[in-house]
Amino acid sequence: MTKLIALFVVMFSLMFANTSLLSTGGEVNAASCAVKAGVPDAKCKEAGKDVNAKILSFGGALSGVVVGIALLMIIYGGFKYVTSQGDPKATESAKSQIMFAGIGMLIVMTAFVIMKLFMGATDSDGAA
Repeated sequence: MTKLIALFVVMFSLMFANTSLLSTGGEVNAASCAVKAGVPDAKCKEAGKDVNAKILSFGGALSGVVVGIALLMIIYGGFKYVTSQGDPKATESAKSQIMFAGIGMLIVMTAFVIMKLFMGATDSDGAA
């Protein structure tokens, strides 16, 4: 159980480790980009960073909502477990609800971390 809690803490800290990526600087029109000899100019790279920031912002908001719902499901499962009064069927139902909500939370956090890694890989030089 302590390994699972440690894993949640690590994944949660990685989700919000670099919030500077979520802020957008200025608006760049992607139509004004010029590509010469297969190399994009600086405006294209800025437009790519702007798109990355918007995707990260949306992904962060969506994963925050899903993690919040999963946390509420864990709390409700704990309430069901406490009030089961020793009924084996109710206790097992509450345990499985807590476990599945935890697994869902882990999946969402992992997906967000992977998304940040891919956005960071394309953010460094503007190319995929």
